[in-house]
Amino acid sequence: MKERRKFARMNKESLIEYKELAFSLKDNGYQKSNIQNVSGNGLLFLADTGFEIGTKLGLKIKIVGWDKEKNDFYKFDETAMPEPLSVIARVVRIEEVKENELYEIGVEFVNVEPENWDALKKYISKNLEK
Repeated sequence: MKERRKFARMNKESLIEYKELAFSLKDNGYQKSNIQNVSGNGLLFLADTGFEIGTKLGLKIKIVGWDKEKNDFYKFDETAMPEPLSVIARVVRIEEVKENELYEIGVEFVNVEPENWDALKKYISKNLEK
């Protein structure tokens, strides 16, 4: 079967914070979970909430070391707290793992700062080569 993905996936367990982007008076804040894998245009994570396909989510992705690939004056410090990658993503896949309790959520990035997106892709590429 021919591979249809534009970007290779990197298996990477990292922390993620997510919340639904909705116009509501109630702000539930971010929930925490774990990334299962990440690519240059999306990721897969576990959630205790089942979202509808097309739902927009705000994500704070905490992959240690991604930010050292940024092309700016920033000096990477191994002891510093990693900067989270903030993106807006759209739910493209959902699979129930445990009935009414746990879901795999596949998202596609729809809004990422270009320099951050380049840094993430470079980070993934370098780590897949190892």
